[in-house]
Amino acid sequence: MKVFYNPKQSVTKNDSFSPSASKPGKFVDVLLESALDAEITSFAQASIADLMRVHDKQFVRDLLTCRAPNGFGNKSKLVAKSLRWLSGSAMASCLYSLESGLSSFAVVAGAHHAGHDFTGGFCTINHIMVGVSAALSAGSGRVGVLDLDAHRGNGTEDIINELKLRDRVLHYTVGAEGLSSCAQAKAWLGRLREIVYTFEGCSLLIYQAGADMHVKDKLCNGYLTTSEMRTRDRMVYEVSRALGIPVVTILGGGYQWDKQKTITPVIKLHVNTFQECINANK
Repeated sequence: MKVFYNPKQSVTKNDSFSPSASKPGKFVDVLLESALDAEITSFAQASIADLMRVHDKQFVRDLLTCRAPNGFGNKSKLVAKSLRWLSGSAMASCLYSLESGLSSFAVVAGAHHAGHDFTGGFCTINHIMVGVSAALSAGSGRVGVLDLDAHRGNGTEDIINELKLRDRVLHYTVGAEGLSSCAQAKAWLGRLREIVYTFEGCSLLIYQAGADMHVKDKLCNGYLTTSEMRTRDRMVYEVSRALGIPVVTILGGGYQWDKQKTITPVIKLHVNTFQECINANK
């Protein structure tokens, strides 16, 4: 399975509660150490024009030149330099999957709270929508965005509305469901297949596989066990394959630390997602 990653999209030093900026590199390191079928694939970074097709032009200029704070609330030059590479990962993955009909991974975290002209929730540029824009420009039919990060994808909603893409982009965000208990989550999981089937007819599905739905997540009121998280992912990939829709997976959020203060628990959840994708596409 192709995994679109360049070390320049990972930031090791960033003053923030969120580990999102450093997660791409840590995820790929674990994939390379595993026996999983991961083909690390490089790509060109997104152009400034690519970002401006989704975001306000001055907003993009201010972020890239560090005149405005990023989604982490700082003006890190390292974060600014990573943005075009992160969007490039999403674009390359979307274009590859659209052309080949095969699923792939874009090693991107921190996207869905970034709107047309605002940042938020550790998200600076909406790499999901940059990928959507690239797919639509390449002649894609309707593109689906399945956002199973625990938080609402308000930035993605904002861009879809601002650019008047409702007829071309089908968007579902579980954060809008208002799940607040394990019982509600189990009921939701019971109808997830039905939710994924609503994407029938899409040419491409972008799946934000947030690890923050996990019951031990520190930022969310988590409600799914590790086994249920794997069931979630399995349903997404099995239904999408039945529908003949290639899936581009991005990492989404996740906020857990082990006793050594590493985010290994989050990385393991993302690797589980990768394993389920491999299993469903054998």
